[in-house]
Order: sequence, then C-alpha cells, then structure tokens
Amino acid sequence: MKNKKINISRIIIILILALGSLTMFKGGRVLAATSSSQPVNFGFTVSPELPSNQAASNLGYFDVLLDPGKSQTVNLVLRNATASPITVDCTIGSASTNSNGVVEYALNAAKADPTLAYNIVDYAHMQSKVVIPAKSMSVVPVTVKMPSASFDGVVAGGITLQQETTEKKSTAKGVHIQNKYGYVVGLLMQQNTNLVAPKLNLLQVAGSDLNYHNVINAHYQEPAKAYLKDMWIDAKVTAKGSNTVLYSMDQGNMKMAPNSNAQIPIYTKGAIKAGTYLYHAVVYGQYDGSGPFTYKGQHYRYRWIFDQEFTITGAQAAAMNKKDVTVPKPDYSWAWWLLGLLLLLLLLLLLLLLLRRYKEDAYDIEGAKLHDKGDRIKLRERRRKTYFYFDDLSKASQERITAERNAMQENVVEE
Repeated sequence: MKNKKINISRIIIILILALGSLTMFKGGRVLAATSSSQPVNFGFTVSPELPSNQAASNLGYFDVLLDPGKSQTVNLVLRNATASPITVDCTIGSASTNSNGVVEYALNAAKADPTLAYNIVDYAHMQSKVVIPAKSMSVVPVTVKMPSASFDGVVAGGITLQQETTEKKSTAKGVHIQNKYGYVVGLLMQQNTNLVAPKLNLLQVAGSDLNYHNVINAHYQEPAKAYLKDMWIDAKVTAKGSNTVLYSMDQGNMKMAPNSNAQIPIYTKGAIKAGTYLYHAVVYGQYDGSGPFTYKGQHYRYRWIFDQEFTITGAQAAAMNKKDVTVPKPDYSWAWWLLGLLLLLLLLLLLLLLLRRYKEDAYDIEGAKLHDKGDRIKLRERRRKTYFYFDDLSKASQERITAERNAMQENVVEE
C-alpha cells in the first residue's frame, strides 16, 4: 500500500509538470547566445609608405599612378608594441557599396558588379600572413600591376590587416559573438588624373526584408570607373494611379564605389499589401558651389530622376509580413489554454480512476485478512457505501439487502 501511494504521487507530479511546461512554452522560441567579445587592445599599428607616384601626397592610403602594363611594389610598415609576437592575416578586396550607401574596402561576400572590368584582387598581391616580432616592426611589400589596356578612371580596393586571436570558440549551442579588430588601408590605381563623370542606373525595385523588417529595395548601380560622392536620395513610393505617398526616404551623405551596385532600402515600418506600386526618386551627387542643381540649399553637379513600377504578389506580401518582427502575428494563445484545460480534465479523470482502483485493492487486501464471517459482512456493507450504493437506493432495495444479511448470519450460525 505504501508503494502504491508513492506511485500515485509520482504520476500526479509528472502530469502537473508536463502541463506546466506546456503552458510555459506556449509556442514561443527559445534563443541562446554566448559571447566572447572581451575587450581586445590593438597590439600593432599600420603605416603606409606612400610612393612618389601618388596621385595626391596628403592621403593616408595608396593612390598609385601607373602606366598601362607597369608593376610596382609599395610597402606597409607594421609595428608591434607588445612583449609577444603578433600574427597578422592579410587580405585584399575590391571596393563595394553597402546598403547604407557606404563604401567598403575590406574583402567581403559582395558579388562583383558586371561592369567591373578590372578587379584589384587580380592586380595586387601580398603575403597572406605576417608575424611581427615582439617590440619590433615588419615591412610588408604589396605588388601592384596596372592592366595593359588604357583607360580613364580608377580601380579601387583595400588591404585588410587583422590580428589573429587565440580565443577558443564556444561549443555551446546558440549564437557565438566574436569581435575582430584590424586595419583597412585603401588601395587605388589609375593611369591618369582625367576627370571621369559618375553614372547612376536604377536596375530594379522590389519588396524584400532586411534584418526582419519589410523594405522596398532600390537596386542602384554605378557603372563608371568613378566614385559617386555626396549622394542624396529623395524617394517616394505610391500605389499605381495614386498620389498618396505610402513610403519614403530622404537621405544623404552617401557614396558609391566605382563599378559597384547596392540595394538601398526604404523601410515600410509595418505590414505591406499586395499590389502594383510606383517608385519615384530624385538622386543628387557631388557638391559643387556653382552646380546647376539645388536641394535643401546645397548645390550639386549631378542629378538623376527615376520612375519605376514594381509589383508585390499576395504570396510575397504574406512571406514578408511573416518575417517582419513589427507586424502583429495571429494570437493562438486560446488554443494553448484550451489544450491545457483538456489536459487538466484528463488529469482529474485519471486521478479519480487511480483512487478508485486503490480503494478496491485496499479492501481486497483487508478482506483477505479477515477470518470471521461477520467481519466479511461488515466489509461488504462498507464497500457498498464506498461506491455510493446507498445514495440512490429505494427503501425496497434496503430491505432486500437487510434480508440478505440475515440469511448470511443464519448460515454462519448453522456452520
């Protein structure tokens, strides 16, 4: 009997815990993150040794003037101020433009623009790893070669120097954050200083998502071998056939790298509907005090005007809204409460069945120990009361039970 009490208690506790864990989960997501972003000090410094054939001598990066087909070696000086050797990883990447309108010179996963005829990765080379001795310096050579074909404009890229860390990555499940520090030194090559005017194309406009937010992406391209500087975009999105502005952006101080492209987003700041839209943008470029175009009191040398229709289907709108964290999602909490209530009812039903079975087993065990016939009669009557037989019995039924009891007593006397 003691073991049965323990087993019943265990079953009840397990069921309650299962119900509790279900209501606590309630369809949510569990996120785990580990961080190893401890402060890291720059153990080394970088200084470019600018050659005499720089396009401009007051720069902190390389801008080399070379004749077609010519090669040259430029140097980077790396200094280590610490008491231990430092290993530095070295990479070269082509200049690209990110979605914020910022030029990036580090090697990244951006796909090269189709108009990029000369990728600096193919024309500049250096060792991939450098060890700087303790409290010393290293001179790192970079070999550059100008393409043999003649052209006006610039080939742009950068050199990334990143210190290796001995930090061990976490093996725990979740997001691992590891900060890396380094330097990026610009590396530009041109054959002459002839002015090349920037160009701007609008390749495509489409609905998309960025960092779990709905956006309208305008895919801009700079196809010329020139920087588009001081870029300012005044853009509006309306439904086709309507003058009501649904989404807009008015952003400046942007820049595009030569022969690059970028998705410049307009955030919808909420749910988006399926339909056909019109993207209208006026883009200004290059500050010029005597420029022919004026916007917000500033004169610009260049201006482009774009109008492009685009369509968002029902399936696209649903997928975008599902990803957007700012869009309210359907509340199915009632289903979890209903499921919890059903489990609670099942728990109570199971508890009643277990108690009833327990009482039956207990009476059978007690009855087996009884030797006197009279005690057996009392046990039988008590079992009838346990199952609530007397609650609904009529008077005639009670008399019949009394007669049966008297008959059993007579049999006992005869024995």
